[in-house]
Amino acid sequence: MADRNDTRSKLAREIGKAIARRRKTRGLTQERLSEAGGLAQASLSQIERGIVLPSLDRLAQLAELLDCRLADLVSEGGTGALDRATRIHEKLSALTPTQQEALERLLDEAIIMVTDTRAAARRRGRKATA
Repeated sequence: MADRNDTRSKLAREIGKAIARRRKTRGLTQERLSEAGGLAQASLSQIERGIVLPSLDRLAQLAELLDCRLADLVSEGGTGALDRATRIHEKLSALTPTQQEALERLLDEAIIMVTDTRAAARRRGRKATA
């Protein structure tokens, strides 16, 4: 039974952090989000701190208000390519178009540097064994 409670507490904390992170990324206060969702600010605070695990209905409502999928709130800490792409997209959406373009150019250069470095390392490895 203790393991189940530990798992539930951990899930509540992870979901709460994800909600808080997305709320802040969107420039919303707890007050504004709680008003939009029709819940008390104290309740939202408890959810964000992981004290209360929201119901599935409440979680779906918060996901809609935060303009994300319900799964995004449950798997925020994911390391898969889709999770990573979603986090990058959120960061980019907070920037101006000019800033986004500048960052894209930097990313293009970084990709070239990384792939060139890997290719050079492979070539050096082949020479050492030849």
